[in-house]
Amino acid sequence: MKSQLFLHMGPGFHSQVEKQLFQTSYPKVEFWEQPFLDTIESLEDADTEKALELFQQNGGEPIDLIGHSFGGSLVLAIAKKYPHILREIKLVNSGPNPFECFLNMSFYLLCHKDEGAFLSKTNFLKGATVDDKLKFIIELATAEGFSDIYWFSKERMEFFKSVFATHPALNVENFLKVFGSFLQRQQTQPEITKPIWSGLVTIYHSQEDYLYKQADQRAMIDWLKYFPQAQINLLRNSGHNSHIEDQALSLRIFNKN
Repeated sequence: MKSQLFLHMGPGFHSQVEKQLFQTSYPKVEFWEQPFLDTIESLEDADTEKALELFQQNGGEPIDLIGHSFGGSLVLAIAKKYPHILREIKLVNSGPNPFECFLNMSFYLLCHKDEGAFLSKTNFLKGATVDDKLKFIIELATAEGFSDIYWFSKERMEFFKSVFATHPALNVENFLKVFGSFLQRQQTQPEITKPIWSGLVTIYHSQEDYLYKQADQRAMIDWLKYFPQAQINLLRNSGHNSHIEDQALSLRIFNKN
């Protein structure tokens, strides 16, 4: 029986790479294949349904949730609705405000070309609409060096290049629909001000993750609002895909047997 649910980077991303790399070694982990859906609510409903299914398959014993990147937002949806099915939550390079990732990326991708343009862009985004933000994300995604920024080790990036080439990680149309609805909801959804769950929570945060590098402290403070009991483990020598780059970390977060 599988007792861990791995929630991937975000809407439109699939787990084919993780399945190829880890499924044989970690048979108790469900590397969940996200369905193509149109809204954040439908994605949260789908991942909650999967968590309940694994809970039942596990004989009613609590399961672990592993949220990587935007997967942390999906973890929140399950923890709020069905806290009793959870044994442990593990958050890997994740933050409660995923759009900050793109702002942080823009610092490294755009400001080196024209710092003035970068500063005016971030000031503009303070009052930006959802469509403005999605256009900004597309601009980043087409910038030179966008895919490289996910990695700390260029050697490891080259090592896994063939795997990612065989399994393209993103359905762009799906991402824009679901992330757009997520941003729309953020504008009207009241901020969570009290803890969500009191069980075991471990946060793994790579200090070389450029998606959070400019907001390390903010991301940690926000997570501690939801999970004040969380243990924070700072990682070195890996980037945003630390569960892929760092084999020792994969041993810590995934169940072997």
